[in-house]
Amino acid sequence: MAKQTILIEGTNLIFRNLSGKPSDFNKNGSRVTGVIIPPEMVEGLVNDGWSVKQLSPRDPQDQPLYYMNVKCRFDNFPPKVYLVTQKKKVQLDEETIDQIDYSEISSVDIEISPYDYEINPHNRGRAAYIKLMYVNVVEDAFYEKYDFGDVED
Repeated sequence: MAKQTILIEGTNLIFRNLSGKPSDFNKNGSRVTGVIIPPEMVEGLVNDGWSVKQLSPRDPQDQPLYYMNVKCRFDNFPPKVYLVTQKKKVQLDEETIDQIDYSEISSVDIEISPYDYEINPHNRGRAAYIKLMYVNVVEDAFYEKYDFGDVED
C-alpha cells in the first residue's frame, strides 16, 4: 500500500458530522465526513488500499457517486481547515469546525492522509484523515452589503 496523501480539488462533502455528534451512524466524538471521489480516481485509490464506497443513484439514468469517509482529529496532528468566502478565509479549529456541518458549500479542496492499521491479521486497513481542507462557502444574498471586513462571524 502506498503511503502518499491524496489531493482532490473541486469536490464536495456528504454525511457531514465534523461536530462529532452521536447518531445511529456515528459513535460519540467521531468527527467524520464523506468526501466525493471523482470517478477517474476510484480504481487507483482502491488498488492502493483506500476504502472507497459507492452510492447508487436515485435516478437509474444518473451515474453512481463514489465517496470515502474521512476522519478529523485534533489530538495528534491537527488538520488545517479553512472556511473560504470571496473576501476572506478563516482557519477553523476544534471548537469551530462544526460550522462546516451547516454551511452551504460550493466546493472543497482537500488533502487526505492515510493511516494504515493492523489490529490483528484479520482486522487491518487504511483510515483516511483530513490533513488540509479549504471549504468554499456560498455567500448569502446580503454578504456584500454587510461585509465589514474585520468582523468575524
